[in-house]
Amino acid sequence: MTYLIYRCDCGRVLYSKEGSKTKKCTCGKTLNVRKRRILKIAETADLAARAVQDMQEEIYGGTIFKTADQL
Repeated sequence: MTYLIYRCDCGRVLYSKEGSKTKKCTCGKTLNVRKRRILKIAETADLAARAVQDMQEEIYGGTIFKTADQL
């Protein structure tokens, strides 16, 4: 399964399975995946999640994603 990585209008980076029609962002907006500009493609959900984390950290700086034991 291939995963598409793209951005919401609010700036958040998201991913969804190829073939998905819509995705709801945490900001509340429902996105038409087919009309979004695809930034990256990942082969697995784990790779897609890691790519999203890396892109979010690149955009906003620093390490945003931490596990509970790192807090």
